[in-house]
Amino acid sequence: MSNPKAWLSLNEQLDLLASRNVVISNRDMAKECLERIGYYRLSGYLYPFKKDSGQCCAYPAKKLKANSEYPGGIVKLDNYQNVNFKTIIDLYIFDKKLRLLLLDAIERIEIALRSQIAYLLGEYGPYSYLESQFFYKDFISNSNSGEFLSNHHQWLSKNASLIKRSKEDFIKHHKDNGLVPVPVWVICEVWDFGALAKLYGGMLEDDQDKISLKYGVQNGRIFYKWLKVLGEIRNICAHHSRLWNRSIMNVPTYPPESAYSWLRKLDHGINRTKLFSILCICSFLVKAINSNTQWIERLIELLKALPDMSTHGFGLNNMGLDHELSDEWETILRNIRN
Repeated sequence: MSNPKAWLSLNEQLDLLASRNVVISNRDMAKECLERIGYYRLSGYLYPFKKDSGQCCAYPAKKLKANSEYPGGIVKLDNYQNVNFKTIIDLYIFDKKLRLLLLDAIERIEIALRSQIAYLLGEYGPYSYLESQFFYKDFISNSNSGEFLSNHHQWLSKNASLIKRSKEDFIKHHKDNGLVPVPVWVICEVWDFGALAKLYGGMLEDDQDKISLKYGVQNGRIFYKWLKVLGEIRNICAHHSRLWNRSIMNVPTYPPESAYSWLRKLDHGINRTKLFSILCICSFLVKAINSNTQWIERLIELLKALPDMSTHGFGLNNMGLDHELSDEWETILRNIRN
């Protein structure tokens, strides 16, 4: 077992930060923040401010690459380059507000999608979600994970688990009165975002397209990719994890550039692996649900409140927006459906 780092008191934590060139203007405030938030949690927001080393060799020597001119690389030094502790707290608060705003958008998308799936499948029959003929062949055959159950059977297992866990009165009513299976327009209310997205991903392509078209996306498989990345973002937000400068794991595909003007900015000012591209997707979908929404304006106001970190070269560029779009990003968001 490796030796853990020594426990430090709050005052010692402040001294350590100060020794690493974090400017602490108000020690009492900083101590209270460390006690309330925690050193390690705040260190994730401090990390980008660490100074880069020059090229250095890897250690121990046995890990050196014989065919490399620089077998090591650049490492982060414990030097935070005179960043103000209050800037880190302001960034932390900004990130919290951003998570809450995104959860608001994803909730709207989730509720609308739940209603649309239930309506479409309900037309086939109240228990159509149990019947394989309403899903595409790969979803109802054995899964690619090596398990014997099909994706549909795995989904049904999760559905049963959600029913069992539910404390909703309407579920109790159906159980107590033997009203099982539960109709799709009722059972959909216990589906979480993951169950909802997976069921949508298993639907027949024509049915996927019928729903995605309501949002202005002609290809339902592209829309499913969007749902997957929104599920990733939702989990980050629900677990209170750092969001603002995160890279996206489930990088989605997009409609043709000709479909909407903002799509032409992807890889030409908007990095599709960073958060701003996801903010565009959320704005696009929320606007489709309610054309009079004020969510986009709330997003714009929040982004304008990002703490000033320009002396360190940080800003919206860390969220995937190039400096060349610094005068355009508000217009891009406001005209997201054009």
